[in-house]
Amino acid sequence: MTTLTWPNPKLMMSQHLEVLQGYANRAVLKQENLTLSETEDRVRRIRQFFGIGHSFGVTEKELVHLLFKNIYSEEGV
Repeated sequence: MTTLTWPNPKLMMSQHLEVLQGYANRAVLKQENLTLSETEDRVRRIRQFFGIGHSFGVTEKELVHLLFKNIYSEEGV
């Protein structure tokens, strides 16, 4: 099995989280469609986000919670 290493995994995870939350906000709350390049970027970022999160021992449930926690709190849900 190959082990991936990131130069600064916490910073990369934070950057991915910010962008992914923006995509989620647009897709879920605003009902907007992402462009093809945004969709491809989203898929790449999700894979890396989950990969980094798992390397820190974060569960899938906790990672999903991180992605969506601010989305629904903005709407008062």
